[in-house]
This record gives sequence, structure tokens and C-alpha cells, in this order.
Amino acid sequence: MPSEYLQDLKIVAACAAAAILIARAYRFQGAAALGVAVAALAVIAIQLDRGGLHEIGLSGPPDFKALWPLIAGGLVACYLIAGVTSYGLAQIGLAPDVSRLDFIKGNLPALLLMLAVSWTTAAFGEEIVFRGFLLNRAAGLDVGITDWVLMVIVAQAVFFGLAHAYQGLGGIIVTGVLGLALGVLTFLGQGNLWPAILVHGLINTASLTALFFSTPSRSIEV
Repeated sequence: MPSEYLQDLKIVAACAAAAILIARAYRFQGAAALGVAVAALAVIAIQLDRGGLHEIGLSGPPDFKALWPLIAGGLVACYLIAGVTSYGLAQIGLAPDVSRLDFIKGNLPALLLMLAVSWTTAAFGEEIVFRGFLLNRAAGLDVGITDWVLMVIVAQAVFFGLAHAYQGLGGIIVTGVLGLALGVLTFLGQGNLWPAILVHGLINTASLTALFFSTPSRSIEV
């Protein structure tokens, strides 16, 4: 792994850790989301200094005409994977704990606020950090499948799951599996980050909307 990337990784991790520690010191409930947002901003700043965002899979606006089959297939696959995993965990008493989002039920302003937060800190922020920086920068997905690429895909999924520890063990497992699926989706798109961003955002939108209507939602990863 290049020393330049390791140095950048330390900077991003330090920024995220500092944001989370400060948020917790002030008892801010969205410490994890703030940490992701700060980490994403750090990644963007670093990449712009390095010459652009192409290394993390953002070389321009999405080409929907070329990407729609990958986005549609990824959305169906990820939603089914999340649903089956959540259902299986619920059968053994490990359903993800999303009780902290109960305030959304029947509350339209809260739903709209959380959708905005979800698309910014989750769909964009988390994808920039986990699939963009941890996966694309570390693995260089334009080189094809290798043992190193496979290891990085699994590693970023593990970190993604752990970042959702507030949802309990079940939440870690579900989001970890989703992180793996989104990593594979990014690989299939040769590092293009837009399919993962859009799939992530659409899954969260469906989950939050279901929660608004008081339908059990087991795939939320906000």
C-alpha cells in the first residue's frame, strides 16, 4: 500500500475521530453521522489537493444511460439481500435496532429532514469514505480482480458495518452485508461511485418512508 495513501488514511481517521469525540463530549446524538460527514469532507479536500476526485470514482456527473442497468440491478439485489438478512436475524432475536428513528413515524417534517441527512451524510458521505476512499483509493479497481482487491472489498464492508454499531449487532451484520454488496457493485462499475451512491440513497429513502408509515423497516443504515 503506497505511503501516500497511508498518510491520507491517518488524516481522514483523525478528522473523523476528533469530530466524534467532540460530538459525544457535547452529547450530540448524531456523532456517527457527523464523523462520516467530516471524514467525507477530509477525503474531498485531500483528493482535490491530489488533482481531482477521479481516484475515488467521481470523475463527473452520472451517465444514467450507461449506468441504469447496474443501478437497477444493484438496487434490487441490495434490497433483497438486506431484507433476507434482516428477516433471518429477526428470527433469532437480532433485528437491527432503529428505535432512535421512531420520531419519524407520522412526522412529515422529520421525514423530510432525515431524507436530506440520509442523501448527504449517508448516500454521498458514506460512499465517498467507504467505497470511494477505502475501496477505490486502496484497491484501484481498474486493474481487475486480485486477492488484494477482494481483501479490500471485505475490509471496507467490515468497517462499514462497525460504523453502524448504534443499531446493535444485528445492525452491524445487515449494514456489513450491504457494504459488501455495495463494494461488489462498485467493482462491477469499474470504480464508478455513482451506482453505489444512488442505490444507497434509494434504499434509505424507501426504508425511511416505510418507517414514516409505521411499517417495520429492517434495512435502514442511516
